[in-house]
Amino acid sequence: SSCSSGSSGSGSSSSRSGCAELAPARSAAQNVEQKAAAKMLSRPQGCSRVVPSAADLCREDRWSILQRLHDSKQQGTSLLVAGSAQVKAEARVSARLDDDKADVRADAARWTPLAAELRAAELRFRAAELRAAAGAEPRAQAEPRAPPAELEPSVASQPTGRTLGGSRADSLALFTAKLNEAAIVGYLRNAGGRRVILATPIDPWETICQDVLSVQMGAVLLCEATDTAGWCFGTVLAPKSQAGSRGCFRRDGMRPVAAELQRHPAGERVELTPTKWEEVDRARGSSTQDRLRQKALLNRMRSAREAWDMQATAATAVASSGEGRARRR
Repeated sequence: SSCSSGSSGSGSSSSRSGCAELAPARSAAQNVEQKAAAKMLSRPQGCSRVVPSAADLCREDRWSILQRLHDSKQQGTSLLVAGSAQVKAEARVSARLDDDKADVRADAARWTPLAAELRAAELRFRAAELRAAAGAEPRAQAEPRAPPAELEPSVASQPTGRTLGGSRADSLALFTAKLNEAAIVGYLRNAGGRRVILATPIDPWETICQDVLSVQMGAVLLCEATDTAGWCFGTVLAPKSQAGSRGCFRRDGMRPVAAELQRHPAGERVELTPTKWEEVDRARGSSTQDRLRQKALLNRMRSAREAWDMQATAATAVASSGEGRARRR
């Protein structure tokens, strides 16, 4: 105050000179205080320094702090919801896997005795065929002649004896498909379909021919196409040793079965019903890609049929020449 008030007399000049000397020091002190205050307000995010009071913050600073707190809360809530959804999805997948394992174990326990009964019934059926064939032929011709060495193993052997028909054939076909229900359900789930036409052997043909499937009792085939000459094209679903094999097969000695996947309170089950071969064509799509695929499969079946006929003709010729030589002897 003495520096600001004007003084008269001899001491006025000395006081003004003293104020002029103190002015730079006071200005430097004020600059230091302003810099400290600015540094306190503009501290970096996450700093551990505590603000003395809320009055030291301006409105923009308070709003920025509130906004950061809100964003952090929203981010934490989103992470919590995503983690909870993932845990629930993993729990559902685990429960479904446990149910599938339980179904497989139950099916194995249920159908293993039936499979043994099926094999026993097949053996009894074959034995009855052999006894009937032996009683109908003369005793001199009862013993079968060994096939010529040149016919093994390429010649297709024709089925002999009586074959099942009607309801008995349908029952055996349904029983065979039921034994392989797990393989059928697995294919329908992987393919994303609900209904397919299957073929089960009743009196299979023991053949080794180009592009012709060698089927056996207890096998299940997926029918993909059929023609008017009694041939089909399909994929083997069971047994597991031949699963995935694709090729042609004759409809003789086979029985068609319709398999439809249905949902039940206890889970998914397959409904099996006898059907006709015409259902294979009805289930075919009508798009351009489906028509091209059908044409390719028909060509493949025609080639297999021609190879089959050539082998049958060669086998007949060799058998006739063998009988002629035996008669001349």
